[in-house]
Amino acid sequence: MKRIIFLCFIVLGTSIFVYGQTEEVSVEKSLLGVYFIPLKLSYEQGIGKSNTLELSGGLDGVSWFENDEFKFGLAPFAEGYFKSYYNLEKRNSNGRRTEMNSGNYWGLMARYNFPAISGDDSEEPFRSFFLAPVWGFQRNYSSHFSLGMDLGFGVGFNQDNAYFSPVVRLKLGFVLFSHSGK
Repeated sequence: MKRIIFLCFIVLGTSIFVYGQTEEVSVEKSLLGVYFIPLKLSYEQGIGKSNTLELSGGLDGVSWFENDEFKFGLAPFAEGYFKSYYNLEKRNSNGRRTEMNSGNYWGLMARYNFPAISGDDSEEPFRSFFLAPVWGFQRNYSSHFSLGMDLGFGVGFNQDNAYFSPVVRLKLGFVLFSHSGK
């Protein structure tokens, strides 16, 4: 009987020790990525346990209507995101990947489009500032392949007026560098 009680204490003590050693899930300290859709370089900095600030710049396709005619061009942009990941603990407890900020988030996107550098000629340069709350997901795999999507609805401002627009963006690329800070 003493051996059974002793064995129970060892099993219980080991399980408490192992449970106490589990690491708290949090966002990466920093990520550097290159994306092909849209063409951009991105840096994501962890701020706190579940929040990040992402800054990026690159080239993206822009479209607009001018004189009842559809126009398209390529425009450089600068973009900033505040992201709040809300399901990292749940993903981790279900055995899903959380490394390199693989998770779902709510966020706020701010973007500035510079004048189009190629494409259809426009009488006025295409410049706009856009702000939108978004829901998104990001999955970064062990091969460093990155897949993501943003959905939302926001308001934009250009030289002439303000406009409302949906946000539906697919993101494909690679994480070049990640630092967990652990």
